[in-house]
Amino acid sequence: LTLVPGLRPLSLNYWLGETPLKEALDGLNEQIEDFERTATDKAKLLILRGIAHDLLTPVSQLQLNLATLEKRTELNEHSVLLSDIKDSLKKVTGIASQIKTLKESKSTETAELVAAAQGEVQALRESEKITAKSIKLEFTSNIKKVSCSFSQTDISRIIGNLVQNAADASAPGGVISVNVGAQNGMATLTVQDQGKGIPASAKNRVFDPDFTLKPGTGTGLGLAVVKYLCDKQSAQIELQSELNLGTTVTIRVPVSGGDKFISY
Repeated sequence: LTLVPGLRPLSLNYWLGETPLKEALDGLNEQIEDFERTATDKAKLLILRGIAHDLLTPVSQLQLNLATLEKRTELNEHSVLLSDIKDSLKKVTGIASQIKTLKESKSTETAELVAAAQGEVQALRESEKITAKSIKLEFTSNIKKVSCSFSQTDISRIIGNLVQNAADASAPGGVISVNVGAQNGMATLTVQDQGKGIPASAKNRVFDPDFTLKPGTGTGLGLAVVKYLCDKQSAQIELQSELNLGTTVTIRVPVSGGDKFISY
């Protein structure tokens, strides 16, 4: 995984007060190469490939923000961009740090789903895939607050992958809706698009690693990563799709904490 060839390793402590990004990424290439050579643990290889896959989005956003910042520096319009860059760096560090899950059967970290999902949607509205096609990315919630078994990084990766897939399937000017709700004692996260849909013959394979309906551009890892993260936290995932009508992915997430839901 070569993110920025030739880039000097810089500490992010100034920005984040956290572990430098270089430390979070250290050994990722070696781990992937080792698992590919031995091919003895497909699950761990999927984790590593998924981490590499999901790092590309915040890195691309960082590159875009830095290019824009260069143009705006003289106009003193850089405060929002600096905040966006800081958020992207946090995402990169969080995703890379998930290498530790290779030694853990299940994460005990939890997050508040509504705020995390809303924040991720807000960030994705500025992403290249959304802006290039003038897609309207909506967020709604039927509840005010709920603590779930996903970590903040899990939520970011899940929504990021689902929204990117939805954007690829959507026509210019299309609508993608992200909703958080509650059903039968579980939190729900739904991503819905009005795109070209998935053929019936492919529905049973969409969560398989390396399967893609986008030859030449798709990696076949996005939905596989989402499925892995759901399985790890005993979350249920369901996909419904009709050709030329769109696709809806619904995830039912176990809740955590004493007060399971705080409604409006």
